[in-house]
Amino acid sequence: MEISKVLQNTAKFFIYLAVVSPLILAGSLFFPFINGKVLLFRISVELAFLFFCLYLLYIKKLPNLKLLKNPIAISVAVFALVFLATSLTGISPHASFWSNFERGEGAFQILHYVTFFFLLISLFNTKVEWRRLLIFAVFISFLVSIYGLGQWIELQIRAPEEMFKYTINTGGRTSGTLGNPSYLTGYLLFNLAFIAWLIFAGGVKKYFKWFLAFLIVFELGIFLTAKTLAAILGLATGFLIITTICALKIYKTSRSAFLSSFLIVIILGSVFYSFSQIDLYKRLQPRLWTWGSAISGIIENPILGWGAENFSQVFDQYHNPNHYGGESWFDRTHNIFLEYLISGGLILLIAFLTMFFFYYKKMFEIEKDWLWPIFFVVPLTYLIQGLTLFDVLPIYVAMFLFLAFFIHYSEDFSYGEWSKEDQSEFNWSITYKSAPFIVFVIFLLYFGNYLPFRKNQLLAYALRANNINEAIERSKNIFAFYSPVGQQEAYESMGRNFVIYLEGAIRDKVKIDPKNTAFLEVMNLNETVFEEIKPRLVGVKDFYLNALWNIAAFRVSGETLYLDKAKVVLDELLIIAPKRIEIIIARLNVAKLERDQEKEMELVNKIDKIRPDILPSLGYIKQ
Repeated sequence: MEISKVLQNTAKFFIYLAVVSPLILAGSLFFPFINGKVLLFRISVELAFLFFCLYLLYIKKLPNLKLLKNPIAISVAVFALVFLATSLTGISPHASFWSNFERGEGAFQILHYVTFFFLLISLFNTKVEWRRLLIFAVFISFLVSIYGLGQWIELQIRAPEEMFKYTINTGGRTSGTLGNPSYLTGYLLFNLAFIAWLIFAGGVKKYFKWFLAFLIVFELGIFLTAKTLAAILGLATGFLIITTICALKIYKTSRSAFLSSFLIVIILGSVFYSFSQIDLYKRLQPRLWTWGSAISGIIENPILGWGAENFSQVFDQYHNPNHYGGESWFDRTHNIFLEYLISGGLILLIAFLTMFFFYYKKMFEIEKDWLWPIFFVVPLTYLIQGLTLFDVLPIYVAMFLFLAFFIHYSEDFSYGEWSKEDQSEFNWSITYKSAPFIVFVIFLLYFGNYLPFRKNQLLAYALRANNINEAIERSKNIFAFYSPVGQQEAYESMGRNFVIYLEGAIRDKVKIDPKNTAFLEVMNLNETVFEEIKPRLVGVKDFYLNALWNIAAFRVSGETLYLDKAKVVLDELLIIAPKRIEIIIARLNVAKLERDQEKEMELVNKIDKIRPDILPSLGYIKQ
């Protein structure tokens, strides 16, 4: 086999491996549902890119680049460039580019998604190649759904207080291997379209079509067990459109209207029943408060936004105090339209929507066969679901796989194979030319993957410490280890643990000597690491943690230096986030510890104006 063919097939292999990423669940890492997926996807895309570049060096004749001029492909490239540009102009370029362990997104990850997309449209050209890839993708979605079935079964048979024994679950709904029910529905949506194509136009054998038909029913069932409000609404809307189009296509008479009406009533009844099982007010209210904060931030920076991964700053600055008592720390808007507006302003949202504009423009140019209604509604359903969701790796992977497939599908797979003229022998001159690509990818593998992976391992290990001395030593190791991402989360996670240790001593009425070695080491970690990460912090969460850490240190040691530090931090935070109840209460506690009655009453009055209902729980009477 020619060397170029080996290189091409190797690049394809790593694309297949990237498609596996939604299935990965790495229980030993800090965020089991996220970190393993991100690492596998990045490594796979980087290696696929390397072997593809080597392939290009070996072929004698460059392929036809017409497909790269496709409007959808161009709009995807523009989206990536705008995302990168607005990330660099945001309030924290470091956070915008690298993101964190919890999300694994940012501009660095977006560049990987777009590289994945261009590798897809370049490496997979024929119908046979796409059939094989989509069968593999659908098989992965089947395994994801099988895990979701296991979660659903455990939810039915276990007692409410029991722990999950056989699966990992983040709540009371099905999430598969994705960690969030909303992620699961977004991911399955695109895979349902792939299954439909394989059944009706993929050229698979009849017995396999029966399996695929079963798979549609099975995955729709898993989709509904996720109980995702906007996803159900989007799916119902999609079914309504498909039903109407198909009825008109079949009958073209009044009977079509009757059939459509009948099926619409059934679908709307199903949607109504699904919604009746969900507490709409409870589910939507926090989102509405969050969207209000997001809109205020968008009004302040409408053109370029705040930069990706920086919504925490907006959320705190325009905080709605009604969040207190429930989920109170949001780093996402939970709406893809608001998310892109916050991240990159109008120009990023327009760049994002342009991809779908050209998609639908092409939709109305192609032949309207039986698959046309399905391909018409899939992006629409995705956008409806996005009203209460944000994009994450499984959804991005499925979406870019879908768009790449559609480019070839809409042209009836007419782009064909790339080049037939290959270098069949090893060539040293080409090897020299390949050196820059090899060095670049090795750098990415080390700096963008190994270092974050090792930091992640150290953090997960440190969190399993059995005592304070063990926690201190492991914390030193993790804080000393350099990685472009993870230091803030290491501080936050270990900081919470140290605050718990100190508060435990307070509850047990244990007094600690301010000169105690272990105590001094804990407080030194707080001081040095906080000063290191302070310039890159977004939002008030870690500042607030720093204040709590110092307050707890004062209460167990009596050292007023720590209380003074907490007071300075909290006073600064009250300027940034004046309606954050948590911060007001922390500052109130400082005033009580200082016996500053004037400040105490000032803060009580402040709470009375924005959340008077919580005063009794704090030991005060409503004013």
